[in-house]
Amino acid sequence: MFSLIPVGTLPKGINSIIVKTSRYNFNVYYNPNNLGRSDIRKIYNASTLRKIRERERERERERERAIIVPFISFKEWFNMAKKTNCIINGKSYYQEWIKLDGKRKLVRADSERAWKKKTDKMKEKQSLGLIDVNMSVDKAMGVWVYNALAHKPSIRLSTFSIHEGTYRNRILGSSLSNVNLIDCKSVHIQNLINHQVKAGLSANAIQCSRKVLNMFFKYAVTEGYILKNPCANAYAPKTEPNEEIKVFTSEEIERIKIALIGDRDRFLFLFDLATGLRQGEALGFKHRDMKKDSIYVSRQQCTIRHIEQGEKTLYEISDEPLKTDASYREIPLPPSIRKEYLDHKKLCQLEKLKWGKGKLIDDDYLFLSPTGLRCQTGNIQSKWEMILVKAEVEYKSFHSLRHTYITKLVQSGVNIVTVMQLAGHSKMSTTLRYTHIEKGFKELTIPIIENMIK
Repeated sequence: MFSLIPVGTLPKGINSIIVKTSRYNFNVYYNPNNLGRSDIRKIYNASTLRKIRERERERERERERAIIVPFISFKEWFNMAKKTNCIINGKSYYQEWIKLDGKRKLVRADSERAWKKKTDKMKEKQSLGLIDVNMSVDKAMGVWVYNALAHKPSIRLSTFSIHEGTYRNRILGSSLSNVNLIDCKSVHIQNLINHQVKAGLSANAIQCSRKVLNMFFKYAVTEGYILKNPCANAYAPKTEPNEEIKVFTSEEIERIKIALIGDRDRFLFLFDLATGLRQGEALGFKHRDMKKDSIYVSRQQCTIRHIEQGEKTLYEISDEPLKTDASYREIPLPPSIRKEYLDHKKLCQLEKLKWGKGKLIDDDYLFLSPTGLRCQTGNIQSKWEMILVKAEVEYKSFHSLRHTYITKLVQSGVNIVTVMQLAGHSKMSTTLRYTHIEKGFKELTIPIIENMIK
C-alpha cells in the first residue's frame, strides 16, 4: 500500500505527513523528535482520526450544555442523602414503633438505614434468646422465661405456667424495671421483697418470687452476663406453717349429695370424693381408664397461658404426665360409683348426638362441658361454689374432697402405706401432712396406752 518515507524527505520543522493510500483511506505518519531520521511511525488511519474528532466535538457540546453546580462538602451531601422523619433538639432522626415481646417499642436512629440495622439486630437477639446486660432486669428475665425456661426439656408445662405467672404478676413492671441487669445488687432484690411484704403478699408467694429470681440470676451467671448472683444475700420471710387441712363432716357430705340430685355434674363431685383424685387428674380422666371394679390414673389436665395477641391472652388446655411416678396408680371403685358411672355414660352419649359429628377432637374424656369442649377449672370452681351454697355448707375448696377421702381412710384404720399409694404420694410425710385427725380421735388411744402400762 505504501512505503516508508526516506530520510531527508520531511522538511525541517514539519513533524507529520499525511500519505494517501487509496481513494477513501490515508495514513498519518509522525516524526517524534522532529529530526530527519527514518523512525517515522504510523499513528492513525483515517477512520480512527474521524472518530477522535467527533469525540472532541461532542465534549465541546457537553461543556456548552453543562450547568454550574455550587460546591458542597461531603458531610452536607450525606445529610441531604439520608432519610429522616423527625427533628429532636435541632438534630434529624428517623424513628418508628416496632413490636417486641408483645409490646410496642419506639426505636430511633440517625437515618432509615441505621434504624433498619438496629431493629434487625434487636429482632435477631429476641429470636435467639440473647440478653443485653444493659436491659432492665424484668425485660432480661422475660427473654429468659420465654426463650430459655420455656424450652427446658425437664420442665413440666404446669411448672412453667406457675413460674411464668410469678414473673408476669410480681416481677414484670416492679421496681426491678428501673435497674439494669449489670447494675443489679442484693439491695435491689431486698427492696422488691420488702415491697411485697408491705403489699400483704403471703410468705409462700414471696418465697416463690425469690425462687424464680434466683433461677434467672443463676442462669445469668452461668452465661457470663453477670459475675455474682444478687439473690445470694437477699432474704425472704420464712414460709408459714401448713394450715389445718379442712375436710367435710359426714353430715356435710350428706347435704352435698342431696344438693347434687338432678345436677348435670353430679358424677364429677361424687367421683372425686370416692377416688381422692386431684382436680387435674379427674378432668384428664378418660372412659378407657375405667375398669370393671377399679380405675387407672395416668394423666392430668393443665391450663397453660399459650400466646398473647395485643391485650388479649389466650389459654390452652392440654394433658401432661403426672407429678411423680407414685401418681400413676390403680384405685378400687365402689359399686355405687360404678352405677353412677353408667348413668353418666348414657348422658354423655345423648349429648354427643346434640353436638354432632366433628364437634370434638377427642370425645373419650369422662368430663366435658355442656357444649362438648374440655372443662375449664374456673367453670368447675364456680359450679362447686353454687353446690355448697345450695347445700348450706361452709365453703371449702374442691381439693377438700381429696382431703376428706384420705382422712376417712386413715380414720377407718387403713394401713398408712396403703393410703399413701392410693393418694399417689411419693413420701410418707406428705400423707401424714394431708391427713387431718378429727377432734376426739386422739382420745381413743387412751385405753390402749392404759392397758400397756398396767
